[in-house]
Amino acid sequence: MISPQLCLRLEERYSIGVIQEVCALTGGEWNKLLHLSCERGAFVLRISHPTTTPEAIAYEHKLMQFMNLRIPEVPAPIPAHDGSTYFCHDGLLVTLFPLMMGRMLDREDEAECLSAAKMLARLHNAGLEYPDVSPRPNYPPLRELDWDNNRTWRWVEVENLLFNQSEKFLKTVSDPEKRFCTQQIFAKRTEIAREREAIRDWVAALTASGRSLVSAPIQGDYWGNNLLVKEGQISAVLDWDECQTEWLVYELGRATWEFCKDRRQHTLNHQKTLRFLQGYQEAGGSVPSTDFDLLIPFIRCVRAIEVLFALQQASHLGLDEYVLHNLLSLESLRAVELVL
Repeated sequence: MISPQLCLRLEERYSIGVIQEVCALTGGEWNKLLHLSCERGAFVLRISHPTTTPEAIAYEHKLMQFMNLRIPEVPAPIPAHDGSTYFCHDGLLVTLFPLMMGRMLDREDEAECLSAAKMLARLHNAGLEYPDVSPRPNYPPLRELDWDNNRTWRWVEVENLLFNQSEKFLKTVSDPEKRFCTQQIFAKRTEIAREREAIRDWVAALTASGRSLVSAPIQGDYWGNNLLVKEGQISAVLDWDECQTEWLVYELGRATWEFCKDRRQHTLNHQKTLRFLQGYQEAGGSVPSTDFDLLIPFIRCVRAIEVLFALQQASHLGLDEYVLHNLLSLESLRAVELVL
């Protein structure tokens, strides 16, 4: 599972004693996550994706340490004997975390979704106290995003796949379900290009409008699989890989979609949405209701970003039902008006 050399380095760097057992953890689509049973307790080892930089992980760890002091459900990286919170092994960045107890949140459980809304309000309020307002290295806020070339996609490559390489790519897809999804996605190539331009222009117009929107560091990937529940309450907020400084209403939109969407219809469940936003407000969430008119546009923005990222990674990960779902949701949400 991990090399003897890495085991030795961990035992030397941290006060964990002898590593007795190592097993894989669920999740970790981007990073490798391992459960360590050690002489002095249980821990989580994260081996970061090769694209993760020391500057990005230093930002993440500093923010998590700050949040942990205010919200103990946010795990803080464990410092080594020398005080550092990560190290490099075989070219990859390695972090040790405490093992947080609980099970993944059930987004079909209304009470648990309400707890998620209230936790998000706590995170936003704590984030507003964070003294460092500078952007995370290589993670520009949405208002500064280069829609042609950024860390998650390069439009010239995505465009080439959609308009020049689609038939060649299809020949490499053997799975019938993935092939069907891929065909459906490629059939909407013109719409994808048009939506990218329209949403880019909408963000630029919003930025130029001078509208005052609250910004602070966000968790960045706030959904059920990154939340643990114990005895009916959120016990852990995991996976801060995508944390960065951003408009808080942007994250509220992301979260509203994750906890209130109707996946079969590719749209929002209106009643769930109202309850989620009410829970956020009752917990003192920092996004005012006067900004709720931006939630649907930001949800559409995230769907477009997800599609573009997936197309960039298509040669490695393929195109599946989730990518098609994002694309269909992007379409259906055009006609949705959030009535509060």
